[in-house]
This record gives sequence, structure tokens and C-alpha cells, in this order.
Amino acid sequence: MIPDVFISRTGARESLNADHVEHWPIEGGHAYLVCDGIDHIEHTATIVRLFSSLLKAADWGYSESPEAQLASNVLAVMDTISQNDQGTAFCLGIALVTADKMIIGHCGDCRIGLLRDNGIEWLTEDDVPFFSMYKKGLLTKETYLRCRHIPNCKMKTGEKNSQKLKTATLPRPASKRLLLCSDGFWSECEDLLTGSHEICLQAIRQLNSSLLTTAQDNFSVIVV
Repeated sequence: MIPDVFISRTGARESLNADHVEHWPIEGGHAYLVCDGIDHIEHTATIVRLFSSLLKAADWGYSESPEAQLASNVLAVMDTISQNDQGTAFCLGIALVTADKMIIGHCGDCRIGLLRDNGIEWLTEDDVPFFSMYKKGLLTKETYLRCRHIPNCKMKTGEKNSQKLKTATLPRPASKRLLLCSDGFWSECEDLLTGSHEICLQAIRQLNSSLLTTAQDNFSVIVV
């Protein structure tokens, strides 16, 4: 299914976009991917684009269970890139959507959520130690946003990443919108994602132009 919203842009204070968004058909459904590179340099952007292209070209025929296949493909691509690169970090959110289920994977602070009738329901939690403190009210949102960039919590070339990638299989909800986004999007906009999923979708479309002049970070979002 072609996404309703498919955006990756350079934030107002960034000169280079190390985010990347991608989608492609798979057996029985479709795959959606958002990546967010740590360090806004050309090398990081190149590695993120390479990861995305290799993952898209991987075997999605499900010789294993879909969830195992997702993890296997992501980690195999990381191992391939690591043969010639070390120390490049990025986070990701990926969803495989079929007729009856969703298989999601994430690492870092890219997020996956559902636009429900009362706003956003996040399906993933940021892999940052400070996130639990923020949820408990021990950190303000502003403080959390300043201290959440920890490369060791991201996918990183030259390292073993099997413990970093979190996966889950969920039933596909009826009449709800699936959202994948980088932290450059949710940090600016999650408080605005209230009301019905159609109201949220309209707000996301309108936010695209305003974020070009206000966003602190690169921002990417897919809505299906």
C-alpha cells in the first residue's frame, strides 16, 4: 500500500539530511522503513542510504517466521556494512504490514504508533535509559530531549546489534493509521496528535511546511 504521507526533510537548523524513508512490496504485504542517522555528516547519510537499499533488496520470502525474517535481514545487512565501516550509528523503525498482522522492529528513538480516535498510541518505546525517568515524571520533556542522544543505544556498524533490535508481531488493527517517524518529527509534533486519526492525518500534512522553518532536527514520517 502506498503511504498517504511519505516525507523526509532537512530541519531548519540542519544542512544535511541523514534521515531516510523507504517502502517496498513484500510477500503478502508491504514494508515501511524510517532511519535516522546520528551525526549530520555525509558519511552517516551514505551509510543510512546503503543500509536502506540493501534491506529493501533482501529476501522477504519468509523462509523463517516474518518476525524472525525481519530481525535476520536487518542484522545480516548490518554485518555486511560492518565489513567496511565501523562506528556509524543510526536508529530505525520498520513495519511489515500484511492482511492480518503487523511485524514491527525498532532501535533507538525512531517511533512506530497508531493514529486512533483519541490521538496517537505509540507501539514502541525509546531505547534510552532516560526515557523511563521521563515517563515517571523525573525529567521534563525538554530535559529528556536534550539528553536522549546516546549512540550506544542505536544500531552501530562494527558492533553486534542483536540485542539492540526490538521486534514484535501484532494484529493489524482495522480502520487505524500506522505512523512511523524519526525523533525530529515526534519531538516537535506528538503533543499535537490528538483527536481522530483523520484529524491527526490532516495535522501531519499541514505540519510538513511549518517544520521546514521550525524543526530543530531532520524530520521524517510515514503514514499508511
